[in-house]
Amino acid sequence: MLNLTEKEVKLIAQLRENLADLNLSKEFSSDMIFVRFLRARDLNLNDAEEMFRKSMKWREEHNVSAILDEWEPPIICRKMTPEDVCGYTPDGLPVLVVPFRFFEVDKFLEFEESVYYRYCVWNVERASAAIKSGRTVENENFQLICIYDVEGLEYKKVILNPHYLTYLQKVTSMIENNYPEILFKGYIVNSPTIFSVIYSMIKLFVSKKTTEKIDLLGSDIGYIKERLSEEIPLEILPSRYGGLNTEFEKVAYAHCDLPQRENEHHRDGTEGGTQCLIPAGQKQDFDYAIDKIGTTLRWEFVTEGYDIGFSVLHPGESSAPSSQRVNSHEKKTNRFNPLYTKWEILSCI
Repeated sequence: MLNLTEKEVKLIAQLRENLADLNLSKEFSSDMIFVRFLRARDLNLNDAEEMFRKSMKWREEHNVSAILDEWEPPIICRKMTPEDVCGYTPDGLPVLVVPFRFFEVDKFLEFEESVYYRYCVWNVERASAAIKSGRTVENENFQLICIYDVEGLEYKKVILNPHYLTYLQKVTSMIENNYPEILFKGYIVNSPTIFSVIYSMIKLFVSKKTTEKIDLLGSDIGYIKERLSEEIPLEILPSRYGGLNTEFEKVAYAHCDLPQRENEHHRDGTEGGTQCLIPAGQKQDFDYAIDKIGTTLRWEFVTEGYDIGFSVLHPGESSAPSSQRVNSHEKKTNRFNPLYTKWEILSCI
């Protein structure tokens, strides 16, 4: 539950009245939304209102509400920072794992910053969708737990590159200003001694409220397991951190082995694939009987000419809950999870 104080209840009512001119949707006019902005500004009504109005303007400028439906990030972005949810705590908190071992500073510097920024927005929206999925009447949650795995991070390049640190500051500011109080607890794991230098720099542009929620756990697996298991059940904690979840990395990081988009080549149906001809205006159906709860469907395909639409249907449905198109000669690898995003993993229930 929100556990609102009497003062917060009064301030929420006043904030809602002050923002009436925005004609907010139900999603953005709930007590849950307003209290996040109020708490982020230490219950200062005027500051919370200013913050909220700026956030709504930012969402409109970046078309954030439609980003999960209308924008697909480049493969290289997903390959370098493949964050994903490994499960939910008994209180409905999603546990987000953010690995840095795939991140390459040199490739980032060659990338268009605006695209990577949009990818970060896309990821936070995915995380917000995960929070909503874990929400119940008993657990009206608006936060998540985050595991930042910094093993393999190119520390020297990060320290010596002011451009990357400036970008990191921009992203951090974006999250704090538009997704206030989203972090319940954060853990930095697999961090060598040198990481303390980077962290001291990061803390310069992260609010004290946020840094107080983040613990630096070092690289001792025994200690990491002990601390993480205080909040995260071992059943969902990835085995990399001492938990029992052996499947998470196989699924979440499967696409990290894909080549970059510009270097990809279409397949000819070999390597275990099936080749077929689909005339214009027609379709090809593939039926699968799923009889085990938790089964994950994953597929990969490529067209040799023209674009093609694809979707996933449950028995009895005439239209897809989520459909996309893929261009010719572009390989498409997807997994679906309606509990997290619209196109990441399809969990069978």
